[in-house]
Amino acid sequence: MPLTTYAFVRQAVEQRGLIDRISLPQGTQGMMPNGETRLPQYQINQIIAWRDAGFPE
Repeated sequence: MPLTTYAFVRQAVEQRGLIDRISLPQGTQGMMPNGETRLPQYQINQIIAWRDAGFPE
């Protein structure tokens, strides 16, 4: 799942469950970023707020 452009990230949020995957507990299968440390909750909250605001650029 490439997350290198606005379009890719938006598609990942809308169609590929990105928020669910980054919200999984550390070490859970399917967690993103894969094999890395879970994002801090404040960053996850920022992505949720971005989605809820309609994905402003």
